Amino acid sequence: MKLRKKLSSYFNPQNLKRIFYILIIGVLLFVIWYFFNLSQSEKQVKNYAKNIYSSCLGNKDVAECYDDAFYSFNKKHVFSLTIKVLAALQDIDKRALGCHQISHEIAEAEVAKDPVNWERVIKKIDFYACNGGYLHGIFEGHALADPKFVINHNSVADLCSQFIKDQYQVNNCVHGMGHLMLVQYKGDLKSAVSECSKLSSGWRYHCYSGIFMENMVRGFLEDHGIAAPFPWTAQNALKLEQACNSFSGLPQRACWTMMSIIYVYLNYDNPQAVYNNCQKAPAEDDAEDCYLYGVGEIEIVSNYDRQTFPSLCLLYKSESTLGKRCMLFAVNTLIYTSFKNISTVLNICSNVQDDAKKNCYRDLASALIERVF
Repeated sequence: MKLRKKLSSYFNPQNLKRIFYILIIGVLLFVIWYFFNLSQSEKQVKNYAKNIYSSCLGNKDVAECYDDAFYSFNKKHVFSLTIKVLAALQDIDKRALGCHQISHEIAEAEVAKDPVNWERVIKKIDFYACNGGYLHGIFEGHALADPKFVINHNSVADLCSQFIKDQYQVNNCVHGMGHLMLVQYKGDLKSAVSECSKLSSGWRYHCYSGIFMENMVRGFLEDHGIAAPFPWTAQNALKLEQACNSFSGLPQRACWTMMSIIYVYLNYDNPQAVYNNCQKAPAEDDAEDCYLYGVGEIEIVSNYDRQTFPSLCLLYKSESTLGKRCMLFAVNTLIYTSFKNISTVLNICSNVQDDAKKNCYRDLASALIERVF
């Protein structure tokens, strides 16, 4: 009885009103505190991005500087913060939108924090961001940390089968393992290609493409002390062409497709020159795949110049099979690199030839659906 009286006196209208005001004030203080901290956090992220931009601004190789900066940054900070800083840098410098190699470095650094539990990093990444670079970096980080990690057709099948529900993820996984396959065989192309040939038929091409891309960029080979830096010159391009022509069938096609990387580097502001170089491939399909892959590379090295994009597919009739494939490659490269490119694609679609607009908007919608769902 006494307890009931105490409670009823405590919860009288006047006290309830006082409690209500206290709660309102508490909620307002929490909201102010939350947004103040959020604002401070956003400022910190922007400051980190500005510092990286400033430190690399006068560097001869800005891309390599960004790679090194993000590796070092992620070694010292949590992964989620590093991703935010990269996004902030992309707002400052469009060159950072071509973040495939940056994502390699970030993922490698994340694996290095806890090498034993390297597979946990897979759960943290956006598989599509930076054109799938994070997954490649995880594999490389594991390979660097664990000398017992053997890359062969069995390990590729075991690792990549976990992504079997998503064809893009499977292809990206197999391609990344192709890079490491060449490392496993100490840069011996024929041995690495032979091992990839033991995979199921649907996976071989992507494994081959990883091998031949690594033979050109040599990043993983350098990390493992197997190869020296390989300058991208016209003379070295000839050597790589000879290597491609030492193979036949699907390996040759994969090799010639990857040749576009160097052609774009040597002729980045001239799509016609890239196309002409690709025509040196011995088979017509190889030449077309070479240029179509190069379309995405041109977008990256041109810093996503809106003026460059419309000219990329003018070599084909827009309603032809190759014209449609070209538009698909062009749009997918932008969307699979970053959602920040959506406005760029919309602008581009509105400026391409009338008969190509439909394909452009359709490919944009398809790419967004694939990335989101």
